[in-house]
Parts: sequence; C-alpha cells; structure tokens
Amino acid sequence: MKKGDNPAIINIASIAGLEGSRDGAAYHSSKAAVISLTECAALEFADFGIRVNSISPGAVLTDMVLNNEEYRDAINKMIEAVPLKKIANSEDIAKAISFLASSYAPVITGTNLIIDGGSTKV
Repeated sequence: MKKGDNPAIINIASIAGLEGSRDGAAYHSSKAAVISLTECAALEFADFGIRVNSISPGAVLTDMVLNNEEYRDAINKMIEAVPLKKIANSEDIAKAISFLASSYAPVITGTNLIIDGGSTKV
C-alpha cells in the first residue's frame, strides 16, 4: 500500500460482535474482537495514511436464502422485526465496503459501520 493511494482496510465483523446470545460465545466474541482489532489498527496505521474500518452486517438476504422455500416464513418474520422493514442484500454490503474504501471517505477510520436496518437499536 502506498500512502498517496488512499489505502484502506475493511474488516468484516457482524452485529453479533455488539450483542450476545445463548450458545454463541465463540462466534460473538470473535466478531467483537474484529471490531476491537479495527479500532486498534486504525490508530496504529494512521501514521502510514492507511484507514482501517469494519462493517457489521445483520441478516443478509443472499440468493441461497431467497431460493430456499423453508426460509420464506423466517424471512418475513425477520423483516417485520427490523425497524426499517428491510434486510440487506449482498449488493448493499458491497456498496458499504466500496464507500469505506473509496476517496469519498478519506478521513473515516476506526469506524464500525452497522448494516442492520436499525435492529440493534431496538
């Protein structure tokens, strides 16, 4: 990475790193560690002009999920539980990553962008 090229690192965490659940200690703590690593790396790499951020998606509607008949009822219940009544798809996640890596975010570093339609705010 060259300092003048607006270098950026984007880590993928999860809303699981922000809240716990039963039987999820290993997964939740590993995602919380990604968020903490992002914050530390942002400070450590700032002198080199490298920005470090993370994203924390909630549920994501992938083709695999959408094409599975067994998930239809679960998807509708999940959508109803989200304040925006929308669940991210793969393109939404890609756009968030692209934004954080772009020249539109030249001073954003150490941030964890939550992509969950407001579900962690309930």
